[in-house]
Amino acid sequence: MQFYQVLSKKNRKQLSFYCLSVAYVALLVYLFPLIIDYLKTYFFLKNYQLASSSNIVFFTVVFLIVFFVSFPFVTYYFVRNTQLICKKNNLQTNTDKKKALIKIFSCIFFYCSFIFFVLYSLGEISYLKKDNHFYQDSEKLLNRINETATSGNLQIYIDHIPFLFRNAPKVKSRIFPVHSRVVNMQDLVIITDCSKDYFYLNSEGLLFTKISDEVGLYTNSNETIEYLTNAGYKFSNGFVFEKEISISNLAKQNGLPDYPYLQLKKDVPVIFTDQYEYGAGNYELEVDIEKSCEASEQGTIGLLEFHFGNYVNKIFFKDNEFSNNKLHKVIPISLNSIEQDTFISIISFINSELMVKSIKLRKI
Repeated sequence: MQFYQVLSKKNRKQLSFYCLSVAYVALLVYLFPLIIDYLKTYFFLKNYQLASSSNIVFFTVVFLIVFFVSFPFVTYYFVRNTQLICKKNNLQTNTDKKKALIKIFSCIFFYCSFIFFVLYSLGEISYLKKDNHFYQDSEKLLNRINETATSGNLQIYIDHIPFLFRNAPKVKSRIFPVHSRVVNMQDLVIITDCSKDYFYLNSEGLLFTKISDEVGLYTNSNETIEYLTNAGYKFSNGFVFEKEISISNLAKQNGLPDYPYLQLKKDVPVIFTDQYEYGAGNYELEVDIEKSCEASEQGTIGLLEFHFGNYVNKIFFKDNEFSNNKLHKVIPISLNSIEQDTFISIISFINSELMVKSIKLRKI
């Protein structure tokens, strides 16, 4: 205290500024994980494509820069101009007073905008979670695990909506663990969705089971495995899934009529693409095709071409493969590495009507 008193007024201000800056940065570092969880939960419930971990971290950094980093400057201008208004002698003209008032109201607008965003998004999270099956199924699963768990070392992570479970018992961390954090972790339970293959978790010895259409679970906790196995769930060493490509969405994307089937036109390819990341393993592509009764073309009548990253295959449809004008084809796919950027193209070589009834992709 004596040290502070002997400092000059200028040095006191500088010391106060440095102390406040350090405290503010420390607060931001403390809040950073919570903000990530908050934004990740909000974007997931809103079905935004931002909800991957890397995008959320990037958006959070931008969010901090735009709002929190600018807060000290906005506060400075607010306090400074408020002081000028209170001390009339500092304002030479009415123009100066108007400028000061404009700056004050701009600062107030900034604060109100931030408060509105927080309150509005909190309200949306509370509303959207009521009808979100992933949240409902995850909550039921978490409650069942906590009711039966006896191990005090159980570590539970919940992906996508961690903000909603930040105070749940046995949820040890708010951040979904990345690959390096999973290594050598025991009694680990990770609740995530069934739409993505987290293949690196299986490589670290975690077993997978599908809880519902929305929720999947990875774990190396013997207690959890035993409990869920007794409850009728089956565990596997790898992610097992089946994804049916929407015929309706394919038709809209390719400018075709929205029928229960995909109506192909001669020499006009129908294309499907996505950014799903596929782990190494064995897959099956299942296609059901029908042709009109009057079709009389012989030989090759169509082509199915698909790419999974660097993996490319072409399958030709021949007239003699159809039985009662129907073709059910299961195409094995073996990926030796992680692949992304799926591309599937179907094209008809005949004038007669060729209809795609369903396209399914599964990992086996």
